[in-house]
Amino acid sequence: MRGHSDGVRSAAFSSDGRRLATAAGDDEHVVLWDLTTSGHPAKRATWRAHSHHTLAVAFSPTGVLATSGTGEHPVKLWQVTGAGQPKELAALDGQTDAVGDVTFSADGSTLAAGSDDRTTRQWDVSVPAQPRLKSVLTGYTTAVGKLRYARDGKFLVSGVFDGSVRVATTDSARTIGSACDFAGRTVTREEWGRYLSSVPYEPPCA
Repeated sequence: MRGHSDGVRSAAFSSDGRRLATAAGDDEHVVLWDLTTSGHPAKRATWRAHSHHTLAVAFSPTGVLATSGTGEHPVKLWQVTGAGQPKELAALDGQTDAVGDVTFSADGSTLAAGSDDRTTRQWDVSVPAQPRLKSVLTGYTTAVGKLRYARDGKFLVSGVFDGSVRVATTDSARTIGSACDFAGRTVTREEWGRYLSSVPYEPPCA
């Protein structure tokens, strides 16, 4: 399977095993492979997903493809079903440096993106064309390397370039309690909106 002019940084199978997406960093392209014919993978599409490097690819259970990399829009969602060229569904902005990994929750409703800007963002992508920011995880001392959700979706594990592994709960009530304990005071509406936009501000910690 020859499809890239540079080292392949990431590869992901669709849930039905019929498609494979690969990304090579410096050649800037994503290649979509058709695996329906056993032993004879066919290159179905090649496109430039990001303005510079493409670093990671991930499929949702429903077949939506997420890509991440560098440039103005470091995370994107794509429709890759059908015979035509992949169609961009949404650009998920907010992170200010390269995004090295993306991963979907097991039910496909949430996407996490880990960045060199020392943040992980979680997005509600239950409607892929209308992603909604759920939370921003901070406190990393270096870039975020790899991300994976627990099978039940209750925890998000991140591997960090400082050698640490962080486990964050995706449960809103527990997250609120942790935020309040950390702050030691009432969290302002501005702070809450910046990091936990999906959780109603009542205000907490009062």
